[in-house]
Amino acid sequence: MSITDIRVPEGIADEDAEIVLANWLVDEGEHVDEGDVVCELMVTKVTFEVGAPASGKLVQRAKAEDIVAVGALLGVISVA
Repeated sequence: MSITDIRVPEGIADEDAEIVLANWLVDEGEHVDEGDVVCELMVTKVTFEVGAPASGKLVQRAKAEDIVAVGALLGVISVA
């Protein structure tokens, strides 16, 4: 089984900016294709979309409204 991490992208915020996982657009366990938007991050009232880095089953590791940092693990894509 192969696992691909979904992380908060580099460069979306200053080091001291608060980043919030605004919401998941795909439910836990659903299949996604590479490039599908899976969640939205909010930084200073600006929303950033995060796409799936691979195709497979989504496993969420962070919850909506969690405060996260650049590089933090949001979820993984599991490919059987």
